[in-house]
Amino acid sequence: MHLHSDHMADLPSLYGYGWLFRYDVPLQVWGPGPGPNGPFSITAIMPLLRLVFDTDIYIRSSTFTVLTFPVSGVEPIVSELSEGLVYSNNGVTVNAFLVNHQPVEPAYGFRVRLPGQVGSLLRGYAVQ
Repeated sequence: MHLHSDHMADLPSLYGYGWLFRYDVPLQVWGPGPGPNGPFSITAIMPLLRLVFDTDIYIRSSTFTVLTFPVSGVEPIVSELSEGLVYSNNGVTVNAFLVNHQPVEPAYGFRVRLPGQVGSLLRGYAVQ
């Protein structure tokens, strides 16, 4: 993703409400660092989402008596994106590569390889 609203508008919901389903597994987020198209990086934005959801997280993790939610799942794992291998787990790999997405530079697409697949599954998500 890059930090335009049409590419990241669902990130707050995925982070905030997804915690209830991820439970104690942190959300892993890859995004751009600061650059010519924006002064902020994904590493600056994710802590702000934590602040937005802190009240909800506090209530769900400390005041519910029937369900308790550990806060270990609310700390995102954030990485600034660069070209090359960005994810590898259980035979699934994701490689980022540069694409033309003017006026956003740099922009990346992703090549996703799944176990047992012949060739590559290509998704052209443009990300800064």
